[in-house]
Amino acid sequence: MKIVNIEDITPRISVISYAFLPSKFGICFIAFDKKKIFALSFSDDKNWIFNYLKNKFGFSSFIEDIPSAQKLAEAIFVMEDRDIQLVVKGTAFQIHVWKTLMEIQRGELISYAQLAVRSGKPKAIRAVASAVARNEMSYLIPCHRVIRSDGSIGNYRWGQSIKKKMIDDEKISLQRKK
Repeated sequence: MKIVNIEDITPRISVISYAFLPSKFGICFIAFDKKKIFALSFSDDKNWIFNYLKNKFGFSSFIEDIPSAQKLAEAIFVMEDRDIQLVVKGTAFQIHVWKTLMEIQRGELISYAQLAVRSGKPKAIRAVASAVARNEMSYLIPCHRVIRSDGSIGNYRWGQSIKKKMIDDEKISLQRKK
């Protein structure tokens, strides 16, 4: 998967498909086109989601496409399709941190301090933590793999219970492969 900054997309996308789907982590919202994911979150608050989409992609129209979303979600949750582009909106620093997050192996947990070191900014722990908190591409940019240095799970934009489910799911899938 590749991260693409929204400012780098030309021409603008005129239609974005979306769906709310059940997933092993809860209700999943996904906005996408053929090879790009514009949003992946765990929320069933349709008002909040649509306000977010209109704010971020006001130049587009939206169409519900459950069958295509189901196929895409299947690929996402088994991490099959590496050709997908993740369309994000962030500063150069945030995008750098998000790319570093994508280098963390499945099942590996690191602290914010360790992520700061991996990002090349060992003294910028708070800035790195802030970039992690601003990650809107749940699961695909795996901020759920970042925990506090004391080993506790810490906060998660979509809720601690979802973060724990993701961490546990990765551990179980790795144990199955052994």
